[in-house]
Amino acid sequence: MSLKYYIFSAFFLFSALGGYAQTIDTAFIKSTAVKLSSDEMFGRGYTNNGMRLAGDYIALSMETLGLKVTRQSYSHSVNTFPDNISLSVNGRELVPGKDFLISAESNSATASGNLNAIDSVTSGDQANRVFFEKVKKLTWSVSQVQEKYTLIKLLNTEIGKPESYKLSVRSKFINKFNAQNIIGEIKGTTYPDSTVYFTAHYDHLGTMGNTVFNGANDNASGVAMMLGLAKYYAKNPAPYTIVFIAFGSEEAGLLGSKYYVDNASKKTLAHIKMLINLDLMGNGSEGITVVNATEFPKQFQLLQHLNKDNKYLPVINSRGTAANSDHYFFTQKGVPSFFIYTLGPRLAYHDIDDVADTLPWHMVNQIPQLLIQFVKALPSL
Repeated sequence: MSLKYYIFSAFFLFSALGGYAQTIDTAFIKSTAVKLSSDEMFGRGYTNNGMRLAGDYIALSMETLGLKVTRQSYSHSVNTFPDNISLSVNGRELVPGKDFLISAESNSATASGNLNAIDSVTSGDQANRVFFEKVKKLTWSVSQVQEKYTLIKLLNTEIGKPESYKLSVRSKFINKFNAQNIIGEIKGTTYPDSTVYFTAHYDHLGTMGNTVFNGANDNASGVAMMLGLAKYYAKNPAPYTIVFIAFGSEEAGLLGSKYYVDNASKKTLAHIKMLINLDLMGNGSEGITVVNATEFPKQFQLLQHLNKDNKYLPVINSRGTAANSDHYFFTQKGVPSFFIYTLGPRLAYHDIDDVADTLPWHMVNQIPQLLIQFVKALPSL
């Protein structure tokens, strides 16, 4: 490492730290996550106007904090299940989300009959194109297509071998679902033409009939932490212009961030000094992982240096490039980008148990502190 790097690092660290911690409104972060993952947001998805309700709430939050807010609209296809779902197997009524899931690509079906074994975990009613798969965990998703069958993921419990069933489910395929990215901005004090981005996807899985997938950790937590940073920077503007983006449609295939990158000018992308994407922020007892750490070693070394000096987190793990969140398409365009997620005992994921009460928030103060110091030290690179 060069002497110049140490000199600049020392200067900016001294200026940034000032001997005291920056004020982070952790109560605001937690309450925002509670609101975004409440039943009234309908899982921030594709039924009951859930994604739009969440987007409106985020935009209002940004405006209230004093950010300049814009919305970016786009559309895509999606398969949905807007009505109540009923299923009985072997004469036993099952609970959606707890005992079974309708696979996201499934078609409508109102059918009953006997089931024939296909293999050790799969059985089906070929005539009605209804199939059952026994699984060890119920994990839902979003599909952009609708297939010509209905697949039920059945939790492998005491129900035994599925021999008969009665099912009622209606799927609705939406060819052009209207979605939005919510963008907030705080002008920089010294380098206003250069930008630092904080991003987080605000969509989740929505509802399957009357069953809500609240998505507290994934990713109400990341949006809440991003808005907590926005609240800080609104009172303490940074040298760089700070851009905050809540991306939609991440669960459908990173569609919101792809749309943003595909429609951004080369100049806009070239002026991004750093992008930090926040997802799964509700834990942290075992530190964080940084995706793209190996792609941008100088930035990762700075992050490690700041953490070591200030003892914010127990560990920062390094990971290579991965197409697993909204940083990906920025990385493909050469934008320095980190995707950060917390580590710790596994929390609920893509299921009905991912609710606000389960978030331990071990590092809700330390992670923003580290990121603020990181942004302050960026001129040293």
